[in-house]
Amino acid sequence: MKITTIKPGYIVVLMTNLPTKLKTYVGEVQEVDDMGVRITLVQWLTGTATGDDLFVTWPNIIGAAVATEDHDLSQFNSAKWQDLAEEGRDAGAMS
Repeated sequence: MKITTIKPGYIVVLMTNLPTKLKTYVGEVQEVDDMGVRITLVQWLTGTATGDDLFVTWPNIIGAAVATEDHDLSQFNSAKWQDLAEEGRDAGAMS
């Protein structure tokens, strides 16, 4: 399976069905393969993707927001997604 929607270098917000309190993860894509996506998580204090890596399998990803090289990252407000995640709200409530 060739993945073209999500590629290394893109910034993503992954909405998951993982059995954890946090359901939404923001980071820079490092690897994509047939099994899933590996991202470096954004550190909110610095606003950069310098945190731990997280691998999420495709069956556990229920949605994603993707910023490609064609997007203005200043308009990609990942902080709103993180706020929703910290509040324990469903990422689907994001408008």
